[in-house]
Amino acid sequence: MTPRALGFTLVLALTILPMQAQTADSQPGLTEEDLLKAQKSAARLCGTWHWTIHNHRHHQEQKTTIVLLPPGAQAPPEFPQPSKMIVLGDAVYLRWEFQKGYQEDSLLLGKDDRRLEGTFTNTTGDWGAITGKRISGCTQETR
Repeated sequence: MTPRALGFTLVLALTILPMQAQTADSQPGLTEEDLLKAQKSAARLCGTWHWTIHNHRHHQEQKTTIVLLPPGAQAPPEFPQPSKMIVLGDAVYLRWEFQKGYQEDSLLLGKDDRRLEGTFTNTTGDWGAITGKRISGCTQETR
């Protein structure tokens, strides 16, 4: 069972690239423009979110609070982080790697970047809906 399913508060650093400062030279195949787009995409999700996850397979609902850090910020190593994040327009794809499998989230960002809605699926066969509401944006200390 993932920490999200247990309803823990998660601190997540969402960036397409590793958490260290990146340059086009350190990421073969990526241009400076690609890196800037990745940072802007992650910055759109920065803040504290209240997520409601409904598991259709088990008809369970979990609520959790997730803190999405700004691009380049380091999350404590004991907290899970997505292994992959892609933002194309308002579409958001997240992949989470866990010891016993993975979870993939396909979300849509809306309402002036204050809502996230979509679905998830994972290796255990569970699937369901995710609804996220931004509680607060990033503070000056986290930027």
